[in-house]
Amino acid sequence: PAVDLEIRQWLRWLHQHEPKKIPQGLIHADLFPENILFEKGRLKGILDFEAAGWGSHLFDIATTIHACCLRRQRIDLRLAREFLRSYRRVRKITSKETGAFGYFFCQSAVRFLLTRLRDFELKDGEVRAKPFKDYREYFNRLSEIPGWIKALGGK
Repeated sequence: PAVDLEIRQWLRWLHQHEPKKIPQGLIHADLFPENILFEKGRLKGILDFEAAGWGSHLFDIATTIHACCLRRQRIDLRLAREFLRSYRRVRKITSKETGAFGYFFCQSAVRFLLTRLRDFELKDGEVRAKPFKDYREYFNRLSEIPGWIKALGGK
């Protein structure tokens, strides 16, 4: 019940604070390390377009930071800053987007919290997906997001 209440509160917050007119385009929506192939330090391919669709570029940015800039269950701010610096060389992030970073970090965290809850906790009491990925990790991240946003220059 406590998990249900907290999730409902986050979903309500997301619904009430959704930013308007944020640049959108085709996004992958699941840019985790296992979906990004590198060879000799160069990008060779991207896999698993099951979740791809039209959405905010910030969702892909937030998801990539959640997934690829993590060290010992904490966001590595140096790595996240480097990712953003490299991203900005290819696509400008508008000031409106910078102001919406927090929303999309939260949206991405809630999305993966729900996915992990479904895949690893709500399968008739038996964990079937391997390796196990704990949904509670994303509850912890939700509380850390304000600090990340400030450290990454967002609002």
